[in-house]
Amino acid sequence: MNYIFGFLVTLCGVGFFALAWKQFRLALGLLIIALPTYLIRFQFGPVPSTGLELLFGIVFLVWLIRFAQADLVRIFALIKQRWLFFVLLAIFFAASLAGVAVSDMVLLSLGQWRAYFLEPLLLFFVLLGRLGKTAHRDQVTRDDIILFLLLSTLSISGYALFQWFTGIGIATPEWTALPTRRSTAFFSSPNAVGLYLGPVMALGLALCVREYRAERGATKSVRHFFYHLLVENRRAAFILMISGVLLLGLVAVGITKSEGYALALLSGVVVLGWFCGYRKSIVALVVVGVVLAGVVSPLQRALLFRDQSGQNRLTLWRYTSEFLTRSPNNFVFGAGVRQFFRKVQKPHYDVKKLERLIYPHNIVLNFWSEIGLFGMLAFLGMLVYLAWLTHCQRLQSPYLAMGLLAALTTFGVHGLVDVPYFKNDLAMQFWIIAALFFDF
Repeated sequence: MNYIFGFLVTLCGVGFFALAWKQFRLALGLLIIALPTYLIRFQFGPVPSTGLELLFGIVFLVWLIRFAQADLVRIFALIKQRWLFFVLLAIFFAASLAGVAVSDMVLLSLGQWRAYFLEPLLLFFVLLGRLGKTAHRDQVTRDDIILFLLLSTLSISGYALFQWFTGIGIATPEWTALPTRRSTAFFSSPNAVGLYLGPVMALGLALCVREYRAERGATKSVRHFFYHLLVENRRAAFILMISGVLLLGLVAVGITKSEGYALALLSGVVVLGWFCGYRKSIVALVVVGVVLAGVVSPLQRALLFRDQSGQNRLTLWRYTSEFLTRSPNNFVFGAGVRQFFRKVQKPHYDVKKLERLIYPHNIVLNFWSEIGLFGMLAFLGMLVYLAWLTHCQRLQSPYLAMGLLAALTTFGVHGLVDVPYFKNDLAMQFWIIAALFFDF
């Protein structure tokens, strides 16, 4: 069986290499669509790998051979133009290396570093070099990337819905029974579905609003708009497809019952709607949200961290704060890459009180405990810089700029209570979206 699997992996790799050589744009798209394939695991000799790493490795190899020499000129010009961001990025990368160095399990940490830092950043630079204004077999546009990201959600959303209706394939038995059912899709946690879909849905919604307004402006009435859209215009398929993907994703995340995702997506919608001109609707939405939070007991408990999930997070944050302030070394360097449980939680571990976890579930503490104080500050600095870029570019590409800001908001708000970066697909997704901030 191992030989058969190895043969199939090799065959797929050869076929994908041929595709990347002939149609690099399509290969990049398939790589983005296939982000969840990190769950397919195998080994090259003693080195563990995943389906996602195989696809990325082929894309990067083809880029090095065919495009790197030309693209590096553009990348260096961009670095010179946006030097502050890339200084922060260099600090972030150096801190990630330090996170491996301070680990007591260097090989394990090195594997995580490769998947969470090295490969996503390399893909970020590949995209910076290949982004263009028009679609071509060897380059991608911003719309291409957003569309590929939207398509990557279909397998996740579809499988989550299948789990909800059948109860089959849910990761944890406690979420299988119908009264407490929560879909997990391919992942081990329901929250992982929202973490992946959240920023993508914000971008998709912005794209949908842009296309709607572009077509609405060319028509005289709402009735004429829908007739023109459905009968005469090819844009209909595009808008309807995006709307269908967004609706499917919204339902899929709804059945995961993720409170953090609900708040994150609501925040992203508020940002997008406000800057796109729907201010009265946004004010009404916020008022309704505040009223519901005030009268619905489960929402009150969740927002005030009085439910079990909230109490668990407060406990993790306390453990992490105590570890980081225990010594100057801990304060500066953190625990090291993938060392949270062993160094932070394990001294307090009681399976009856709190399950074994590998991150403190807060964006500041996640990065601080993994790659130290300077790595955390550099990452937060990059987030602020990206938000500033959307402000600078809002007049040139307003809907894309606001969509990116909404995606960033969704990422940041969800990160207050979860782990939106430290997973193979999420790290890749973050740097794919980050590349879009540099091409308007």
